[in-house]
Amino acid sequence: MYELEKITQLEKEIEKNNNPKDMIELGQIYDKLFNEFLAEKYFKMAVNCESIEGLFYLGNYYLKNDRLNLAEKAFKELADKGNSEFQNSLAKVYKRQLKFDLAEKYFKLSIEQGNKNAIFNLGYMYFCIDKHDLSIEIFKQILDDPMACIIIGKSYHAKQDFENCERYLKMAGNHSEAYSLLGLLYFEKENYEQAEKYLKISAEKDNKDSQKKLCQLYQQQKNYIAEEKYLRILANNGDVESILVLTEKYMEQEKYKEALELYKRIENSSVITKSYFDEMKVKYNLCKCYLELGCFEEAEEYLKCIEEFDMYDYFFEIADIFYKKGKNKEAEKYYLLAYDKIKYREYEISKIQRSKISYYLGKIYFEAGRFSLAEKYLKKAVKKECKIEAFILLAEIYEKQNNLGLAKKYYSEANTKEAKEKLNLIEQKENLINNL
Repeated sequence: MYELEKITQLEKEIEKNNNPKDMIELGQIYDKLFNEFLAEKYFKMAVNCESIEGLFYLGNYYLKNDRLNLAEKAFKELADKGNSEFQNSLAKVYKRQLKFDLAEKYFKLSIEQGNKNAIFNLGYMYFCIDKHDLSIEIFKQILDDPMACIIIGKSYHAKQDFENCERYLKMAGNHSEAYSLLGLLYFEKENYEQAEKYLKISAEKDNKDSQKKLCQLYQQQKNYIAEEKYLRILANNGDVESILVLTEKYMEQEKYKEALELYKRIENSSVITKSYFDEMKVKYNLCKCYLELGCFEEAEEYLKCIEEFDMYDYFFEIADIFYKKGKNKEAEKYYLLAYDKIKYREYEISKIQRSKISYYLGKIYFEAGRFSLAEKYLKKAVKKECKIEAFILLAEIYEKQNNLGLAKKYYSEANTKEAKEKLNLIEQKENLINNL
């Protein structure tokens, strides 16, 4: 609301006084509001009023938006006439254009007039193009700037001078990036106690790189409680990779409510996935969370996605969840889909999986009194001796059909206490009949 009122006020002032300062201020407001057309319009209006300040803002506006040819044109004339700020900004344009000789020339011209920002910018350019000796030399002029100390430390690290790297990073003082780099330096030197000390200080200042390195450190140390703590911190920082790692941990721990909350947070994020398979995994786990929590209606849309993915593992696990939840109709559907995916595979692992599915289908049909289907699938299950229970159920079907020979066969093969008791009853019954 304030911005709208300010815009109206400035428009009236411009119409009344034609003051370039008002035009610049209005251009800045529109720039913050990402209205590029109007931002440029008002900066240009100030330039047309022969405002040097307006030209400076217009040039920096072009620089920020990668319109480098226009930025160069805006800065060049006054830079060549000796304006220090225009020289510094023109040098930044040339750096972005990869014209490093010209960038160096104009940074130095600006520095000669005492522009401290140009000192930093020149030093950083040298660092970026791996001229580390020159970078160090420049930054030593402004050691009161913590970032100068940090970049000197980085340059010494690149030169493998770890002693000076450590020295200048410590000179940076209470700075999160300095602590982070110190932690990484000690980690590299396998001084894990010192690494942890500095990484924790940096992490408390919300440095994501330090938080990630601590996760790595604690994972190596098998300190999973501490690792999870920093994963949660990273998740709250919006780090998608950490959210995915943390949700996987919650899934393994059967903390489905916590996992669901995190998955919902990133479900529709454009940065969620590196691949189609990542997207599938998120959709599947959302479905699994809802099912485990008994939220079957909410799971429906994700079940449709899973059917489109057409993957055996997903079908089998979903079927298992439904079966454990007493949803036999739904379990039957997904066991059949899973069975269809592997029924012709001849790998040994596929045969075992096929036998497991057959057992569960046989059990579902047995409980529903559909004994012919139960017999069909249980006979497939016993081929791999997947479940002793399959032998017992098959024996019970044959006993119900009064096929006592096959009933005795499968009770014998089951060879459990329960099976032996039932086998004994059949034999007693047969003896009784024979003695009549």
